[in-house]
Amino acid sequence: MARFGWLRSFWNAIKGNFYYDILTRLLVLLGGSAMLATAWKWMQTVRGQNGLDPLGLSILGCLILCSFLLVFLSFRHTPTDYSPDFRFDVGAMIWIFDAEKNQTLFFPIARILNRGHPSVTTNWKAAYKISGHHEAMKPLWLRGSYTLDVGEESLTIENQDLLNAKTAENPVPRGGVASGRLLFVLPGDRSAQIKALQHTIEYSCEDYLGTVYSATYKPSSEPLTVLLTLPHEKGAFKKRADEKAPEKPLIPTEGNE
Repeated sequence: MARFGWLRSFWNAIKGNFYYDILTRLLVLLGGSAMLATAWKWMQTVRGQNGLDPLGLSILGCLILCSFLLVFLSFRHTPTDYSPDFRFDVGAMIWIFDAEKNQTLFFPIARILNRGHPSVTTNWKAAYKISGHHEAMKPLWLRGSYTLDVGEESLTIENQDLLNAKTAENPVPRGGVASGRLLFVLPGDRSAQIKALQHTIEYSCEDYLGTVYSATYKPSSEPLTVLLTLPHEKGAFKKRADEKAPEKPLIPTEGNE
């Protein structure tokens, strides 16, 4: 049995991927063909026919037709079994102008629901559209933490909170959801354009097969006064200048000696 160790290693290496599925189906097809020939020969023997006759040919034709129909139905589902099926959405946006670097940063909430095969995400892009003009946006990673202020609240974001970062190496499982922020920038101060509500931003990404998924952000006329966060994000209320520091939760020593 040791001489066939390489075959076992090869089989384990491809097990669970597309080639394993194809080889399995081909082996089933060959085995089914052998069983079909044996069954037809047995039927002919029972009927007392050693050669070909019209009824025997009809029976053989029906067996072959049923066999090919089963194989066709089996192979027809193969591509979808290994194809991701993302539902990509973008939601509320936080944007700021960084005067020091003279660029506008955009932090939308994004989510991917996967109804297909597990997959990572690649090739993230964003296009800023205004008055018929399209401008490519630049994606950024975060080094350290970044704090955003919205009203009386603040949000601290780290690189692990970015959706494109967390799904770059960790696949979104079948039936699973991945959510986070996206970070894209444009040069210059876009405050006036953003407040005019005349722009849209189209975000896109690809799965491991290269299928493109896109979602469009459209600004709302309602100002963002409350910080909308995801469950894993670190939001907090900002401390006012006149606010006293909270008392420390001291425990009396009496009775605890």
